[in-house]
Amino acid sequence: MRTDLNGAVYGIKGLYAAGEAACWDIHGFNRLAGNSLAETIVAGRIVGRKIVEFLKGSEGGPDSAAAGHAHARVRERIDRLISGRNGREDVFRILSAVRDELMDRVGIFRNGRDLERAMENLRDLYDQSGRVGLRSNGIGANPELGLALKIRGLVKLALCVAWAALNRTESRGCHAREDFEARNDRDWLTRTLAFWKEGRDLPTLEYEPASKVWELPPGGRGYGAGKIITREGEVLGG
Repeated sequence: MRTDLNGAVYGIKGLYAAGEAACWDIHGFNRLAGNSLAETIVAGRIVGRKIVEFLKGSEGGPDSAAAGHAHARVRERIDRLISGRNGREDVFRILSAVRDELMDRVGIFRNGRDLERAMENLRDLYDQSGRVGLRSNGIGANPELGLALKIRGLVKLALCVAWAALNRTESRGCHAREDFEARNDRDWLTRTLAFWKEGRDLPTLEYEPASKVWELPPGGRGYGAGKIITREGEVLGG
């Protein structure tokens, strides 16, 4: 989630993020959250204090009309799921299939052919996710109902990851493209932004420059061939 320097998410008042869920332009804030001092202690401390400040100055909860509308929509979805009107696809099977696609074809070592296959399969799973039903009665603290309400968003997120990976034709960090072995600072020193626009069956990708370029000698991470294309176009290593 994109946040400002206080950890506040852009465009959604009152929503804060830190750790693996957040992108705050500091190394690690969007990955390895449970293992890094920066996310678990530094970000948590800073963002936690900002949340307290926000709550102290808050004028109340969310707009009651908007909250009521959202509640009604969720209630309608629950009714459709319990009644069987939504469809009969197994939500646990879909979740398992999404996990397999991400592990098998969108892992650390990846290539264009497998990523294209992953996109095809994930798009099919996204279509199925709109027709899930319940095997249980949906009553009480029900994991199947909870997953059924979230599954479409989860498949959307998987599609964002796979689509961004397919379009990024370089190796960077711990993501190694077997068909594009070099880290390409000339063309790809950018952050990928994914938007799911109304009526689209694929995310729209946009790019923005990295916030800051540290003047350090380029170095490989031990993945791929270790080649680096510098911002000036010079090829190093390999």
